Amino acid sequence: MDNPKNPLSIFCPSKTILNRIQFLPNSDVSDVKMERGLLLLMAFWSGPSVMGFRNICRIFADVALPKEFVFRVLDIDGISHAVVENLRTQPVVVGGNAEGYWFLNGSISSATNYHSATEEHVRLLLAKERGTKIPLSFHLR
Repeated sequence: MDNPKNPLSIFCPSKTILNRIQFLPNSDVSDVKMERGLLLLMAFWSGPSVMGFRNICRIFADVALPKEFVFRVLDIDGISHAVVENLRTQPVVVGGNAEGYWFLNGSISSATNYHSATEEHVRLLLAKERGTKIPLSFHLR
């Protein structure tokens, strides 16, 4: 049964991944900092954002995420202006397309959105996060 307190539960097909998500309906600049992981901006009103989130959850469910890997999702409608300003220097524009900011060693190492977060690209980013040079094996569905 879906958790009515977590609006992401209807979009994430994996309960294991859903339990790892740090969902913040409102956020400020301090929520944009992490050592390792993915910060994803979720726009519930955007089809591409919902599809991008579902795709990331599906891929994450297929791999063993490191224990230290953080999957934090911010509701785009609850982010402060300071968060938008902080992310403005990144190569993806905040705008409701499942913008993802991949952290490694406390800094953003890569950025994706719905269009660039393909299964192959996400798996390559996870391999980079793990420090491996060979992409994680994967199968397309």
